[in-house]
Amino acid sequence: MPTMNAKYISIFVTTDCDLGCSYCYAQQGRDDNVIDVEFAKVAIDDFFSKYPHRGIRFQGGGEPTLRLNAMRDILDYSRNKWGEVNVELQTHGAFDKETLKWIKDNVNIVWVSHDGLPDVQNIHRPDMQGGKTNLIVESNIKRLIESGITVGIRCCITTLNVDRQVEIVDYLSSLGVKTIYGDNIFSTDANEYMNHLYSVPSWQDYTEGFIKAKKRAKKIGVFYGSWLTVNFHSETTHNCSSCIPYPRLTTDGYVSSCDVTSLGKDGPDIFIYGKWNSNTKQINYNKKQSVILNSRSLENLDRCKHCSIGPYCAGSCAGKVYLKTGSLFTMDHETCKATKKLAHYLPLGMGKEEHEIEHP
Repeated sequence: MPTMNAKYISIFVTTDCDLGCSYCYAQQGRDDNVIDVEFAKVAIDDFFSKYPHRGIRFQGGGEPTLRLNAMRDILDYSRNKWGEVNVELQTHGAFDKETLKWIKDNVNIVWVSHDGLPDVQNIHRPDMQGGKTNLIVESNIKRLIESGITVGIRCCITTLNVDRQVEIVDYLSSLGVKTIYGDNIFSTDANEYMNHLYSVPSWQDYTEGFIKAKKRAKKIGVFYGSWLTVNFHSETTHNCSSCIPYPRLTTDGYVSSCDVTSLGKDGPDIFIYGKWNSNTKQINYNKKQSVILNSRSLENLDRCKHCSIGPYCAGSCAGKVYLKTGSLFTMDHETCKATKKLAHYLPLGMGKEEHEIEHP
């Protein structure tokens, strides 16, 4: 299924976080803001009234489990009014037993950010005091899997682990994980102060390591994917749901279409197409901006529409391309070359590239 069909409303619960990941694209907006629950309720009503989908995704800018009460209030409202709701959570995984129990009772799919190997995890993703996080995160991963929760891993690939992607697959498989996405990081203004121990890997190194890991994963019954390959499963006109657009709610009261805009005040504002009015208790949607976002389709991408893999890429991730080029409609050269290389080695279409769960 193309990722444009990921049918849920996303809620950035808080900008607060208790980890110190230096590559985090949202670190510039770090504070203790929390989503306005009334805003979330109105947006959910708008979304569920417009679409038949009953899905809610809780995620960053910060760590959503730090504001469990907000998630609880939003879900209670949604279930009381709309019935059964499919719930997806994106988390750093370093939560306590109380939170673990709540997740088991309320969440269907959990995406845990873990960078594949204990030594890499502890360098990439320390706590705010620089302490190790691998033990608690790995314990929670195993407990979630044992309870029957569907668990996927979001793994960031840097120069520290780019040549160890096969090891990543083997290690996470030993924890019981069946779905892994290993995504190469990229430079932005927000993460320019990355740890001196690692940096952005070259697309050549990333794709070579990915292909080896993909072969290993297939052999042992694990899915290993990438943001570059998310649409290899079947043809699509739009790369992802940000181009529909489907809503992401920010803690400062904006409706964004893309995860890279987790705060309206920090942008990029091209993905903003709505604003919460706390006085009228309504969301003012910008229909013109919605049309612009929806127009990022294959037929409007001059460099992509005649490409042999265009229907399985559709311009790649809108947010990442915009951050790298400053345009929704210009393809990033390195991303293009990396995607084409992977397409040469991996099957395209006809459901050959199977996904257990869609890319987060």
